[in-house]
Amino acid sequence: MNPPPHNQFATYDELLEYVHAFYKAQGYAITTKRSRSDLKGEIKNITLGCDRSGLYRNRSNLTDDTRYKKTASRLIDCPFELFGTRHNNLWYLEIQNLKHIHDASTEMSGHPIIRRLNIEQRKMVKQMAAASTRSH
Repeated sequence: MNPPPHNQFATYDELLEYVHAFYKAQGYAITTKRSRSDLKGEIKNITLGCDRSGLYRNRSNLTDDTRYKKTASRLIDCPFELFGTRHNNLWYLEIQNLKHIHDASTEMSGHPIIRRLNIEQRKMVKQMAAASTRSH
């Protein structure tokens, strides 16, 4: 897999939008694995990974017999990872691991992160809901 050609960004949001768009075009969905904030509460670095990274954690100690829904986890411990860091008010993107252990998706609607509304879309939904009236 090719790394993203651009690695310097003016803002945190610009970095996220670029990474999401770049990898979505290649058939992968990227999520935030973790982030760190400075003392002012501003994000200073972020670790991004494939939405299939990690492993299922059975926090409720369910068995196949006690489990209500018989579903499988999408997580397969994909090692893909990027690291974004803020330095002198600019954001830089570093490659940690470009390897995916699965094929690219042909249908991106199967990725929950892709279906999520962005801030502008959420504002539009709020405005539309506020503008609508119900007739009884």
